[in-house]
Formats: sequence, structure tokens, C-alpha cells
Amino acid sequence: MTKACSARLYRQLSEESIAHRIRALRKSRGWTLASVEKLSKGSFKAVVLGSYERGDRSLSIPRAIQLAEVFNIPLTELLCEPAPLSQNSSNQKLVIDLRKLTDLGKKTQSQPTFRSTLELFVAWIAGQRRDWNGEIMTIRQSDLDILGLMTFTSPQAVLNSLKENQLLMRGPNPL
Repeated sequence: MTKACSARLYRQLSEESIAHRIRALRKSRGWTLASVEKLSKGSFKAVVLGSYERGDRSLSIPRAIQLAEVFNIPLTELLCEPAPLSQNSSNQKLVIDLRKLTDLGKKTQSQPTFRSTLELFVAWIAGQRRDWNGEIMTIRQSDLDILGLMTFTSPQAVLNSLKENQLLMRGPNPL
């Protein structure tokens, strides 16, 4: 358990807060009480899980561990309120010029794996957002982590490749 989580855990650990997190986790997955009973192979009866969610029944550590396994999350996620997102550089957005990305594919075969992976990634984001303008794509700096994984490089290497290929837009939007 991290120090940050243990400090938050100390302040926030209560049966009520755990009950709220259990319900929020279940609902965020679209699961009913009955579906959790089925997923847990009867280990957690719907009526018992409902009692945990209402705070009518105490959750022991062994049962909390089992429940975390059903949700496929670390125990700390069940017991510890998520830390608020800070307003730091990981939340900054990068603007990729998709026109230049398309032109890059036509002009050169340099870094075909990076280019094709980037094209696939921005197409996926466009599909998720239903944003088909094809001119620019705004991504979070944290998306560099995903691109790093996809290209077997570091996020910094992805950023460097974006800069080297002049795919990042600077200044106000020229459109």
C-alpha cells in the first residue's frame, strides 16, 4: 500500500465509505446484485452484497479480499477513495495535425510502425468521440503512455517522434 493511499485510508476508512465504493464499483460495471452472485459463483449472495452496500453488515478483511478479486481490483481500490486528479502536466493536451500525419504516410516510409500505430490510435479516438473532421486530434499527454506501450517505446520517445515529424501543432489553431 502506498503512503498516499495509507494516509487517505486512515482518514477515509469507514464502513459507510466502503459501502459506497462497493456499490459504485458494481454500478460502474453495470452489474446487478444477482450478477455479482453469479460472477462470484455464489460466494457473495445478492442479499449479503446488498447488506454490505447499505452498511448493514460489516465486511471482514478476508471477505474484502475476496470481493476485490471478484471486481478484479487491488484491495486498496476497494478500501481507499481514489486520489483526486491533480492539475499537472499529465493533464495537458497535445494537438496532433492529422493532415501532416496523412502527408507523412504519402511522402516517406520512415518509422512505418510508429506512423501506422499512431494512425490506428487516433482513428480509435476519433471513433470513440465520433469526431471525423480529420484535421486535428487533441490527445492527453497521458495518452503518450498508451502510445509508448503500443510502440514498445517510452512516452518521451513518442513525444520526440511527434516533434521530429512535426506532427504537433503550435500556437493558436490555424483552421
